[in-house]
Amino acid sequence: MSSSEETNIETVKKMGINFALIIGVLAVLVVASVYSVANISS
Repeated sequence: MSSSEETNIETVKKMGINFALIIGVLAVLVVASVYSVANISS
């Protein structure tokens, strides 16, 4: 039972890392698009 719990914890950690990476990439894309739009308008 403890081994399955450890596996679940590792899975949650991996999912959390992947989620953080995806959020980071999306944030960079949004900032880059806003920055480019601001440059074009100005």
